[in-house]
Amino acid sequence: MGTVSTLDPVRISSRIVDDAAAVVRKGGVLLYPTDTIYGLGCDASNAGAVERVFKVKRRPEKNRALVLVSGKKMLAELVEEIPDAALRLMETFWPGALTIIFRAKVDLHASITGNDRKVGIRVPDNRFCLKLLNACGVPVVSTSANISGRPYTEEPATLRKLFLKDVDLMIDAGMLRGALPSTVVDVTESHPVIVRIGKIPNILIEKALPPPHSSR
Repeated sequence: MGTVSTLDPVRISSRIVDDAAAVVRKGGVLLYPTDTIYGLGCDASNAGAVERVFKVKRRPEKNRALVLVSGKKMLAELVEEIPDAALRLMETFWPGALTIIFRAKVDLHASITGNDRKVGIRVPDNRFCLKLLNACGVPVVSTSANISGRPYTEEPATLRKLFLKDVDLMIDAGMLRGALPSTVVDVTESHPVIVRIGKIPNILIEKALPPPHSSR
């Protein structure tokens, strides 16, 4: 049975951040708020912890989880390259609700990269998440806090009933306003592809991207 820490999103307790970072570093599993929705997370480089997250969620390992990073330095450690299109998107929407799919450089768990060795990454626009990432010093898995195939809920009391027995720590920040998943864009091809419509509308993504090269 995990413990619960109540988070004030305005005045973030350093103790709560340190406790959450300790859980991540020790290979534990968190239930925590992001700038989009509540997520289940762990150290993305810890294969055992990643497998535990998928077990808690009852999610097929073929369905990938995205990764949160603190900034470009942590990103560069995970990906083969950062294309110009990705730089444009990062400058426009990071920190924020945009997940960008890159070619993975490091050997992450297949539940993160899949068979095509791609990894979805974003910098969250959430003070707690950024403090957590800086405190633990590792990329953190972020997958929606729901049982796979079932509706998502923002109600902390329901999340406690569903997951507290299986996680090490829940960070309860109350109801999250306007919760929507992140928009997902794949930049591994010659022109970026919008994979999932989310919090950021397509029109804004397309506006930030360079036009496709015209054929001659």
